Amino acid sequence: MKKKVLKKDWDLKKEDFLKHCRGAYSRENERWYAVYWMWQGISQSEVARRLNRSRPTIQAWRENFEAKGVEGLVYKRSGGKQRILTTEEEKTLGDLVFKKTYSSENILSKERWTNKKVQEYCCKEFKKNISEETCRIAILREKQRRKQSEKNDDPRS
Repeated sequence: MKKKVLKKDWDLKKEDFLKHCRGAYSRENERWYAVYWMWQGISQSEVARRLNRSRPTIQAWRENFEAKGVEGLVYKRSGGKQRILTTEEEKTLGDLVFKKTYSSENILSKERWTNKKVQEYCCKEFKKNISEETCRIAILREKQRRKQSEKNDDPRS
């Protein structure tokens, strides 16, 4: 027999649900919509269909919410592959690529930076054998970090 989710079981108002449903992180939004719909009396199967998720996933979200409250719906990044370059190494690459600072022993001399040359630099300076794609992603990540830093330092904002 399916357990019905009743409004009186949870100490939240409609406004609380809707505020969280419009949060910044899409995975959390999805979880909040699931709980909100169940709070309205919609079955787990129907919620799963609406969100294109399995019913056990929806049930796990509900159980987390019932056990931990709001914290139960917070998305926590799970695992994933460890980064090869540290943040400090990415900053060093960013200094070289974006500020165009060159040293006499630098592989790149005063030539244009390419992913291949950045890869060679990483192999020589950081003693890490990484792909050109990993170098490209590290540089993009550092570029985003610098843009965010500039945005936070902007007195107009």
